[in-house]
Amino acid sequence: MSMWARLKSGAGGQKPPTVTAATAIEIDESHNSFYVDGTSTVTTINATKPILEGREVTFYSTAGTPVFGNTDSTSTKGELDLGGSDITLDATDFLVVKQMSNGTWVRKYATSN
Repeated sequence: MSMWARLKSGAGGQKPPTVTAATAIEIDESHNSFYVDGTSTVTTINATKPILEGREVTFYSTAGTPVFGNTDSTSTKGELDLGGSDITLDATDFLVVKQMSNGTWVRKYATSN
């Protein structure tokens, strides 16, 4: 992802793409913000893609109540350590996660739970 594309995505210069909640989701490197819809539980993000240590991604709920599943103290690439519990996003809620050097994602901030 180019620096310009990353800046535009983070600063709101592009409309975020929509992903549907599923057990495993793969997100594009050219965006840092995503709308998420559906009611499934997301347990992994980009488990098969390259690790981008330090990447921060924001998920916004648009439809349904997607759930992000917590796995405490995980070291498995793609899994989420959300601080002790699953996070359910209702309308207008969002979740910010950061990718660690081992490929796991940790919660940085959430407006839900």
